[in-house]
Amino acid sequence: MPADRPHSMYLTPTDPLNVINVAKLLKPKTSSGYDNISNKLMLEIIDIVAIHFSYIVNLSFSKGIVPIKMKIAKVIPIHKSGNRQDINNFRPISLLPAFSKLLEKLMYTRIIDYIERNEILYKHQYGFRKGHSSIHPIIQFLNKVADVNNKLNPELTMGIYIDLRKAFDTISHNILVNKLNKYGIRGIANKWIQNYLTNRTQFVNYADTKSSTENITCGIPQGSILGPLLFLLYINDIANALTITTYSFADDTTLLISDTDIKSLYARANIQLNLLNEWLGSNKLALNTEKTNYMIFCPKHRKCKNNNLELKLNGITLMRIGDDKETNTIKFLGLLIDEHITWKPHIAQINSKISKTLFALNKTKNTLPRKTRKIIYTSLIQPILTYGILAWGSSVNNANNKILYMQKRAIRSINNMPYNGHTDPLFKKDKILKISELYKLEVLKFMIKYEKHMLPDSFNHLFTHNFEIHPARITRQANHIYVNRTTNKFVSNLPKFKIPLLWNIWIDKIDLSLSIHTLQKTIKREMLETYSESVNCTNNYCRQCYPT
Repeated sequence: MPADRPHSMYLTPTDPLNVINVAKLLKPKTSSGYDNISNKLMLEIIDIVAIHFSYIVNLSFSKGIVPIKMKIAKVIPIHKSGNRQDINNFRPISLLPAFSKLLEKLMYTRIIDYIERNEILYKHQYGFRKGHSSIHPIIQFLNKVADVNNKLNPELTMGIYIDLRKAFDTISHNILVNKLNKYGIRGIANKWIQNYLTNRTQFVNYADTKSSTENITCGIPQGSILGPLLFLLYINDIANALTITTYSFADDTTLLISDTDIKSLYARANIQLNLLNEWLGSNKLALNTEKTNYMIFCPKHRKCKNNNLELKLNGITLMRIGDDKETNTIKFLGLLIDEHITWKPHIAQINSKISKTLFALNKTKNTLPRKTRKIIYTSLIQPILTYGILAWGSSVNNANNKILYMQKRAIRSINNMPYNGHTDPLFKKDKILKISELYKLEVLKFMIKYEKHMLPDSFNHLFTHNFEIHPARITRQANHIYVNRTTNKFVSNLPKFKIPLLWNIWIDKIDLSLSIHTLQKTIKREMLETYSESVNCTNNYCRQCYPT
């Protein structure tokens, strides 16, 4: 249980203007709850009803009561795959009334303002938070590996990947409201959340048939605005229960432990697992031990295995993943990572995904207009290339041949070019960056945010400028990032060292007084200028680089 906060949250009232402004933050979805009023419809009438709704909201806030009609959920089963007769092959989508979401959003803005002003959330929790993304815990994890492997006496790093069993559905309401009280969400605000969580009901709507309505006795309301934030506050003190650093993205939690000795590493890890088990028991949560596993990260030349050592949780041995095991990669927030962090498995996965999309792109090159084919590329292939590239893109110079080959196939397909047509003019005309420039652009965007203090607080002081080391020495490179010497190739390929090297090349060209959007456009334009416009070859096909 977290320690008591001395300050309490004050629940400010609302007004019609506040209601209208907050309503505009909601997406204009056309799906609706039991009352058949969608977000889109609500936004169309909000100017008319704002004065009346603000009265209802203020009454709710002052009494600590959520209208019972706003606590009814309509559940739509969506088929995922497999046999339709098997209920496990359906994903439940919970739809709440549009005005219920607006009421929640008004409460959410007040709670999030309070917890951010008081820095309540754990700094390495990156899920469901503005300005945070899944790439951030990945980069922090790689930075940790880089730091311990760049010591005079390098350390092994063990990553334990925790999988909570139905975490959102098993939250204890009593424990949650007690924790909120500790965090300073007390009095009428606490009473409101208690009322919000209780007497909730739901029914299933499938094929125009409604089930009976049932009560919900535990868990966080699915499809809600407040649910994710309440979940973060519920698991927020997990880091306090352990004596090591944890990195989380919502309920995906990773424990990182480093040590020079393999036996000591396992011993320390087992101690942390015992502490974790105590915290889980106290919070009525359980691990899915079949999906909770671990990996030891080290350079290829270093021995980091000992088959006689085990990690155990409640007497159950956790599975180690590695090169000598049946499973040799961990899927960490969508990225496939091997124990030597080569990124080869992840790059192979990227190629496989792009290959499937290329098949569809090629099938439509004679039927869909060029503009539509480009939209297919930017919506289906581009996200695959850019996701997590800040982490794995450091290996792009060695492993990008296949990816670049796939990109060239795609650009030819967009422009209905033959298989050996020259592609540089096409990349330039379509304003599409090659894989190596995509990586550089993501690095520069990250560093621009770092310099503008727009990254999460956990990245503060990640790098050191030259002027901070030698404040009295004013040189042309004073604003450059100081890059430590690396002791081995394994470390030099990690983002902690790759990112500042690339930034130092570009920093003199970047005007940080400009907005990120403007800088991004300028950098991309300069990168595209490096692609040749002319075709210097004798291939007859190349004369078609600019098809009509």
